[in-house]
Amino acid sequence: MMIRTFIFLTLVAGITLAESISTPMDDLNALVLFVSGWGGKDPTWTKQTPACQWAKVKCSSKGTVFELDWGGHGLTGTFNGSRLPLGVTYVDLQSNNFTGTPILSGLPAGMRYLDLNSNQFTGTPILSNLPAGLQTLFLSSNHFSGTPILTSLPTGLQTLALSGNAFSGTPILTSLPAGLLNVVLAYNSFTGTPILSSLPAGLQDLYLFFNSFCGSATLNIQCAIVYLDATAKCNDETHTVTFPACSNHSL
Repeated sequence: MMIRTFIFLTLVAGITLAESISTPMDDLNALVLFVSGWGGKDPTWTKQTPACQWAKVKCSSKGTVFELDWGGHGLTGTFNGSRLPLGVTYVDLQSNNFTGTPILSGLPAGMRYLDLNSNQFTGTPILSNLPAGLQTLFLSSNHFSGTPILTSLPTGLQTLALSGNAFSGTPILTSLPAGLLNVVLAYNSFTGTPILSSLPAGLQDLYLFFNSFCGSATLNIQCAIVYLDATAKCNDETHTVTFPACSNHSL
C-alpha cells in the first residue's frame, strides 16, 4: 500500500512539474506581457482570447505556442525576448516599427528562427548568450551602431544577417560557429582589415560589400563565396582579398 501511494504521489508531482514548465494559460500570460505597451496590436491579442486563437499564432497539438508570424503588422514598441512563451521556436517581426535596443537575452531555449529585419532598432545588440540551437538571426535594415561581438554566437547558427545598419569598427570573424553558412555584413560602416583566414570551412556566402575595409587579408575559402564591391578584389591563386589601402584614419 505504501509503495502504491508513493508511486501515485510521484506521478502527480511529475504531472504538476510538467504543467508548470508550460501550459496554455502560461503561454497566454506570457504573450499578454510580451505585447504589453505595443501599438498596432491585433484585436485578438487580449487576455480574453485563448493564445492559440490569436492572429498569426501557431500552436502544437498540446495547445502550446511555438510560432509568432507578425511581420508587416504595423507594430510599434520594444522587443523583450525574455517574455516569450517557453515553447516558442519561430518569431517573425520584420517590417514593423519597433524601436530601442532589442533584448535578446532570455530567449526560449528552443528558439530556432528570429527575424527582426526592417525595423527602427538602435544601439548595439548583444549577441552572446543566445540559444545554442538558434539557426537564423536576421537583424538587417535597422539603425544599429557600434561593433557587434561575433565571438560568442550560438553553436547552431547557420545564417547571420546584419546588413543595412551603421555598424562600425572591425568585426572579429575568427571564432564564428563551425556550421555557419551565410554571413551578411554589407551596407555598414565597418573599417580596418578583417581577418579572413579562419572562416568556417562550410561557409557558402560572405557579404562584405559597401563598407570601408582596407588592406590585404589572407582568405581560407574560395573567392566565389566572398561578395565584394568594385573597390576590392579577390585572388584565388594567392588566397587574398585586397581592399583599398589603409590610411592612418582607417586603421
